[in-house]
Amino acid sequence: RSLTKDSKGRIFYGGDDFGYLEVDEKGEARAVSLFHLIPEELKSGQTIVEILFLNEFILLRTPNYLIRLELGEDFTLKSLKSWQSETRFGKSFLVGNQIYVRYLDRGLFLLEGEELTLIPGTKNFFGKEAVSVMLPYPEKNSNTILLGGANTGFYFLEKGALTKFPTEVDLLIQEGNQLYGAISHQGNYILSVLGVGVVIMNPKGEILKKIGSDQGLHSDVVTGVYLDKNNGLWVTTEDGMARIAIDSPILSFGKDLGINSAVRSIEKKGDELYLGTNTGLIKFDAIEKEFKSVPQIETREIAVLLGNGEDVIVPGRKLDLIRNGKAIRLDFPQDGSQPIAAIIPKDYPNLLLVGTTSGLLLYEKGLSKQFPWELRGKVPGIGPIS
Repeated sequence: RSLTKDSKGRIFYGGDDFGYLEVDEKGEARAVSLFHLIPEELKSGQTIVEILFLNEFILLRTPNYLIRLELGEDFTLKSLKSWQSETRFGKSFLVGNQIYVRYLDRGLFLLEGEELTLIPGTKNFFGKEAVSVMLPYPEKNSNTILLGGANTGFYFLEKGALTKFPTEVDLLIQEGNQLYGAISHQGNYILSVLGVGVVIMNPKGEILKKIGSDQGLHSDVVTGVYLDKNNGLWVTTEDGMARIAIDSPILSFGKDLGINSAVRSIEKKGDELYLGTNTGLIKFDAIEKEFKSVPQIETREIAVLLGNGEDVIVPGRKLDLIRNGKAIRLDFPQDGSQPIAAIIPKDYPNLLLVGTTSGLLLYEKGLSKQFPWELRGKVPGIGPIS
């Protein structure tokens, strides 16, 4: 049920047994049990579900006990202290140099020396609600802690006071998804959200990225997130695990951002990003952070987009262009043909050549106010463009 490393990199395991892994003379890992160090009355019928390290101590959590061990260099027992729950212990956290543990129906407690001390104001919030996240929040000050409730979202714990922290993750939770855990990375927070996948949130509570099944993850039920020494993000799911290059400069855009069919072409004009897809033209909405269809352009497969710094030319059912955010229909022959491709010759920036199913058309820029590009006619001697 639990795997963790101590300060020397040694891996400890917990479950129906407790111990560590060592490498034998053959280079193979083997388990060395330390379960015999725990008194029978503390381990009978119990499962070790969590292991934390604090200075010279090892803290084990079972549903009904907290067990603190101090071991010698040879793994002999130097001291043992235990605390029994009157109800049940929930998840525990190491934040800075302090250990916190949720106590079912009682609230959130701080382990201070030999005593478990209730944090004021947490009984009403976390007596019933599971605590999924406890991490430092240096954006406010070094003593502020970010708490996450599985079904209620985020809070600040500061100077013994608990205050709600509204975030964009709240909407995901309101939709029935559950906050399950988090780690911090380069000033942001990497969250596991059951039903969504991996969510990266900045300190302002804004969602920067979502990584789920639409982006290639095996499942949206993410049960854990871990960073390796190369900043690779390991994700455990209900049916396996995956490694994500979280700091890769490559960004992935998919169905979650409104791209619902194959992308055939891309064109950028200033800060505006357009995609020609199998079902029409879509544009990135910087405010809502998703792609939306351009309604003025008739829906059709758009294989080519052409830009010249001022216009985005769209060969669709007819010939359109986008200028200053508005769609303009260009003059086009009424012979049943359709535009297939377009090009502006490098040496003749005022000319536009459009290949159609009936031949090649020539347009010239700036001849009239009615059309930004005016049709000059068909280029003789050139047949249908396929």
